[in-house]
Amino acid sequence: MDDILYNELPCVAYLEKYILFSPYNQKLVSLSKQQLKDNSVRKNLEALGFFGKPELLYKKSKTSKIILSTTYDCNLFCKYCFVKGGERKIYMSKNLALAALNTTLKNDIDRIIVHFFGGEPTLNFNVLETCVNFLKDKGVQTEFEITTNGIVNDKKIDYLLNKNFLFSVSLDGPPDIQNYHRPTAHNSESYSKVVSTIKRVLSNTDELRIRTTITSKSVERMDEIVEHFHGLGISFIHFEPFIPFGRGDLFSNLKPDVDKYCENFIKSMDKAKELGMKITDFSIFSLLNPTRQRCFTLYKNRFVVTPDNKITFCLGVQEGCGKISEIFSIGEYKEGDDILKCDFGKINRLMKYFSVDKIRKCKDCFAKYLCCGVCPAHNALKTGNPHIVDDFSCKIRKVLIKEAIIRMWKQSSKMER
Repeated sequence: MDDILYNELPCVAYLEKYILFSPYNQKLVSLSKQQLKDNSVRKNLEALGFFGKPELLYKKSKTSKIILSTTYDCNLFCKYCFVKGGERKIYMSKNLALAALNTTLKNDIDRIIVHFFGGEPTLNFNVLETCVNFLKDKGVQTEFEITTNGIVNDKKIDYLLNKNFLFSVSLDGPPDIQNYHRPTAHNSESYSKVVSTIKRVLSNTDELRIRTTITSKSVERMDEIVEHFHGLGISFIHFEPFIPFGRGDLFSNLKPDVDKYCENFIKSMDKAKELGMKITDFSIFSLLNPTRQRCFTLYKNRFVVTPDNKITFCLGVQEGCGKISEIFSIGEYKEGDDILKCDFGKINRLMKYFSVDKIRKCKDCFAKYLCCGVCPAHNALKTGNPHIVDDFSCKIRKVLIKEAIIRMWKQSSKMER
C-alpha cells in the first residue's frame, strides 16, 4: 500500500488501512481502501470539515517579519557554516538597519517581528540596540528574536533578556560533538561558554530554542543528545541534518546518511516524549498549515537584509550563490536613503512562482501541501533549479511527516479509549 493524496489531504498507509489527516479540523480517521472510493464517505468527511483549500497564508497576516543579518563576522569557525562566518568582517550600518525598519513600518501591519541573525549578531551590538530604541514608541506591537552561537558576554545577555528577546541558541551536543563541529575562531572549545549562556537564559525564561545540526559524527547519538540537553534544562530542540553549503562544501563527508537520520530522529522523538521535551525538524513545521507556496507562509512582506546592503527574499541565499542569488534578490540599499528601494511586488510574484503545484515530482505526493516541495533556495543550491527537489531532503520529509501523522493517530486513538 502506497501513501496517497486524497482530496488534497495526506493519507498514509498503516496496518492494512489508511490514516487520513486533516490539518483544517485537526482530526484523523482510519479508512479502508474501499471506503476511500466510497462517495458517501467523502461526503461525510466533507460535512465534518475535513477538507479545505491550501492558501497563501501570508495574505491573512498583518504581521511583518524582518531579518537583519547584522554581520558576517563570527567568533566561532563552524565547519558547516553556510555564510562562511568569520571569513568576512562586514558589518551592517545603523543607517541600513533604520531604513529597513522604516520600510517595514510603512506596510499595513499591526505587529512587527525583528530577528537578528549573522554571523554572530551580537558582534554588531550597536546596531541591535539602535533598532530596539528606534521601535520603542512607534505604536506597533514589536517582538525581538535572535539566533546566536552563545559566545556572548553576560552584560549583552542580560540586555537581551531585559528586552524580552526570544533566543535561538546553537548547540550540537555534548562537548566532543560541539567542540568538533563548532570550535572558536581560535580553534578552542566552545561548549562551556555556550552552556553558561543557555543556563543564564533559562534562569530567566523557558522560551528558549536550541538549534542542533546533525552530521555523520553525531547522527547515531541523537537520543543521547536529547538526554544530555534534558540534563541542562533544555526542553525544545530543533534538529536539522547537515547539508553542504558555503564552508560546509569543504566538509561534505560529514553529511549524514539519510536513512540513519530518519531512524535516529524517530528514536529521539521517543526519548523526548519520555523526558517531556519537544523536538522538531523543518520537515514537520507545517503540519497544521497546508499551503501551496513554499516559503514565508505566515508573514506579510518578510524580507532579509544583509550586512553588505543587499535585500533578499531568502535567508539561505546570502552570498556566493551566483545567478541563484539573483532569483531571490529584491533590492539593494544605497547609503543615505531613508527607506529601502525594493521590488516588493517581486515577493508576490515569487510566492506564485514557488507554488508546489509547479513541481512535477510532487504532483501526487501525500505530503504535497505540508512539505511544499522542500525549500526553493535549498533546491536551487543543490539541484540548480527551485522546482527540482533535492532527493535527500525529500526523503526525510516524507518519512517524518508520515511518522508524525501515525503518532497523532495513535495518540488520538488512545484518548478515545
